[in-house]
Parts: sequence; C-alpha cells; structure tokens
Amino acid sequence: MEAALVRDGQSTVINGLLLFGVVFLILVGQNQYKLLSRIAWTINRALGGAPHGTDLPGPSGWPIIGNLYDMKDGHIQKLKEWQAKYGDVIRCQLGEPSQVVINSHKALAETVVQQNVAYSSRPIFKLFHSDYASNGIWTVGTSPINDSVQRTRKAFNAQVTPRVLPTYTKVIHPKLKKLLGEVFGISKGHAVDMADILHRFGTGQVSEQLMGLPLDDDTVAMLAENETNIFRQRTVGFPARDYVPILRGVKRVIYSIGKALGIESWSCDEAEDRARGYRRKQGVYIDKLLHDLKADIEAGTAPPSIMGNILKKNLLDDTEILLASYTGIAAGVNLGYALNWTVGYLANRPDLEEAAYSAIREVYGDAPPDPHDVDRVEFVKALHLEGSRVYTPVRLGFPRETLEGATYRGMNIPKGTLTIMNLYSANHDPNVYDHPDDFRPERWMNGHKGRTDMLEAPGGKIGVPILTFGAGRRACPGFEMASRGLYSTLVLLIHFFTWERQPMSEEAKQDVFPLFRNQRECSLEMDALADTATPTEAQAIPWACGIKFRCRDPAAMQAWLENNDM
Repeated sequence: MEAALVRDGQSTVINGLLLFGVVFLILVGQNQYKLLSRIAWTINRALGGAPHGTDLPGPSGWPIIGNLYDMKDGHIQKLKEWQAKYGDVIRCQLGEPSQVVINSHKALAETVVQQNVAYSSRPIFKLFHSDYASNGIWTVGTSPINDSVQRTRKAFNAQVTPRVLPTYTKVIHPKLKKLLGEVFGISKGHAVDMADILHRFGTGQVSEQLMGLPLDDDTVAMLAENETNIFRQRTVGFPARDYVPILRGVKRVIYSIGKALGIESWSCDEAEDRARGYRRKQGVYIDKLLHDLKADIEAGTAPPSIMGNILKKNLLDDTEILLASYTGIAAGVNLGYALNWTVGYLANRPDLEEAAYSAIREVYGDAPPDPHDVDRVEFVKALHLEGSRVYTPVRLGFPRETLEGATYRGMNIPKGTLTIMNLYSANHDPNVYDHPDDFRPERWMNGHKGRTDMLEAPGGKIGVPILTFGAGRRACPGFEMASRGLYSTLVLLIHFFTWERQPMSEEAKQDVFPLFRNQRECSLEMDALADTATPTEAQAIPWACGIKFRCRDPAAMQAWLENNDM
C-alpha cells in the first residue's frame, strides 16, 4: 500500500503539470508558448535544472517534466520499448536534465568499463543526500568520487576479498543454524511468505560480518525494516522535485507561507520527515555497534570482522569509519530479496530442486554439505548465479555521474550527466545469454559462461559473469560476500528440505514483510517483471509468495542443529 501511495502521489503531481501545460498551450498559442517555455526553462535552470547536452537519440518529453510520466508504470518495460526504437544507449529526460541510459552488455563494456574513470562519480539528490543524510556522510556506493571515498572503498574492499571472507565463518555459521531452525519450525505448519525470514537472515548475517557482534532478533528485525526503507529513498525519478527544480521552488514558497501563517501541513514534508527519521534511527544503531565493537577490540575479545579489521589497522578517520559502516550495513537488504526471488522460483520447479539435491549427494553422500566450502557443488552455484541474473534485484543500479571525457561511439557525453545503467536489460541481453528470459542453470555449468550453445559468451569484456552488482570502477564490492551467502543458504535448504507453492491463509498474509506485498501473490512462474510489486522503485521487491516446506529427514535436521561443530 505504501508503494502504491507513493506512486499515486507522484502521478498526481505529474498529471497536474501535464494538464496545466495542455491548457496553457491552447490559451496562449504556439508562438507565445515557445517564449514562455523558454522563460520557464531559464527559471528552472536558476533553480538547479541542467542543460540538454548530448546528441544521443531518445524519446521526446513534455516541457519541464520530460519523460517522468512515461516511466510511471514501470522503468524496465518503458526502457525496453525505447531501446528497441532508439538503440542501446539513449538520452531520456526525467524532469529538466537529460540522462543517459545504457541498456546492453556491450554498451556497458564500451562505457563504464573501458572508460571507467569518466563514469566513476555519483550524482547528488536532495531527498537521499540532504534530507536523509543531512550530516553529509552517505555510503561509498552513493557518494561522488573523491579521495576520501576512494580511500574508504579501498579499505572496505580489502576486507571482502575471497581470501579474507572465510575468516568470518564463525560469525556466519550461527546465523545459518538459526535460519534452518526457523525453516524446520515452519515446515510443520502451513504455507508462509519467506521474505521476513530471509530478509532478517540476510541483514543479520551481513551486519554481524560487518561488526563481529551477535545481534538479537529484535535488533535484526529493526535493522531489516529500517535499511529497506532507506534503500527505497534511492529510487530513480522519485521524488519528482529532485528532477523538476521548479517543483522545489514551489515547495519553498509554500513552506515559507506555511511558516508565516502557522499552517503546519504546508510547512512540513512527509517524505522528508520519513527520510530524516530513518537516518536518525540508523545513526543510533551504527553508533552503538561501533561503540561495542571498539570495546571488544580494547578487551581483546573481538572476533574477525570487516570494521574490526579496519579499526585495528587504523586505516580511516572517524568520518570514513562512519562511511564504511553505513555502506556495509546496507548490503544485507539485497541478499534477502535475491534469496526471496530464487527460493520462490524453485518452489514451482521440483525438477531443479531434485537435480540440485542429487548434485549435493554426489559430492557429500549422506553427510550434510559444508556451507562454507563455497561453490563446491557446481549445480548450486549455477542456481544462485542464474537467480541473480534473471531477477536482478537492483535493476537500474545506482546512477553514475560523468566526469570529463565520457563518450559513446564518437558522441560526447558532457561532464555532470546522470547516467543510468539498465542492469536488468544487460542481464537479459540475447547477444550474451541465449533464451535470456528463461531460468537455465546449465548456462553456468561445464565450462559455459552464460550461453548453453557455446562455451565462450560473446559481448564486451565486463570482468564479471553477470551485471547484478554493477560494472566498472564503482561496481559493488560485495559480490563475493553475496555469492557466499546465496550458496551457503541454498545448499543447506536443498539438502534438508523440499518446498512448493501453496496459497497462504488470511492470517499468514498479515505477517508478510513489507506488508504492502500482501495485496496479491506472485504467479507460479515468478515472472521477473509481472510479479514485481515495486516496478518504479530502486529495488525489485516481489509480491507475496506462499511456500510450504517439508523436511526430508527430521532426525538428520535435528542432529545438524544440535551439532556444535562447524
């Protein structure tokens, strides 16, 4: 419901602007309209709008609002339509400034990878960078490039390499046991939606690797909810005033009048207030986690952790410590939803569940698999890689902002251009992945690298098998951590359980997280687009998905849970 209200509110604003524009054009005539439109454009520039500076092809837009209205029903669907008409790299207009959208695997290779320095910065948005993070400390992934961000990124990256990640196993294993224990419990009941369980697991696992501190259930639940709300502040095209500077000017006028006349509803903004509330809450738990971690380090009792290693080596100043902490705490959001999509899909594919189970037994026999022997079972690795490709939870990535020298096939892209990477489209590029909309784990097995009909996939060199975590210099550093989390979870779930789709009871629907997802259930096919509840938000969140688990061997499950060995 919250997501729908947000979209409806923005659509109302845009519809009003459109109606005003049409009536205005009829009343004043075309010549006068051109003059007044130019005046409006000049005012808009004075309020922070950006010029149209690229010759790339793209759709025409309405005055002032550009293509914002065109995107109201779904980002990916509209971009697919424009890509077919205008090409792999297009100009569109979300509000006053022009944006560049990169839609294919090869185009991403030619731009953000081969010209990585030119595409290495990030734009600033009022809602996220000012209202939410008013102290000027954001995350590594959302900050414009500078020496401090580069230093923080380097320190953080060094703690999430394949060589270092296994040192956090003692932190991860208890979270896996807790997850399997919860699934064992619900397997004795009716169908449930798994998002709350998987999201708390993802957030808890990543947070404990970050800080090395055990977190209780209430803390993890609070973190999961707040970090989800924070992530939703990063949506491309929302709020409209971040993209239409005239709306910011109108808002300032209304605010001033409201203040002067004491009209409270005019002098406050619910979206801004919510954003500030999320940050205040985040600041409280980040400060507490860092305080407790420093106390454990001083006492000599701190287990290996990302921030613990950084603090012990004195690699960053206090501001950069906060920057790294905000970055890491946000990473668990995507692990939960990636699992939710893949587990939901497998619920209607018993053939894949059984094929994976047989593959696990070929390696381990009757013994439980080692979840930390990552990618040992090739079929399970292929499942999580294919799930991440097909569903691409963050479909437009985080926008880039160009520096000097950005080009595409001879066409200049000016400095300061907001650049959107259509990661979903690149992950479904038919030139790189045959039958791109089909879930085919075999495309990652027996030497295959994305295609089932050849060993070497065509397309530009990206450096990663899928684009789910971005590409180039500002790609997400947590790819290896997420892959380990996905593999360890799936290999245990498949070994101990089978699961299938079943309708949920009305009572179970009230436990769906976030609650707006319970308005409908996903199709059995778990269609990546049709079953997305948030088609215009930063994160692709699926509708509710009722799943019934059955334990293959309850005695073996109980023995594993009671075994204190890792």
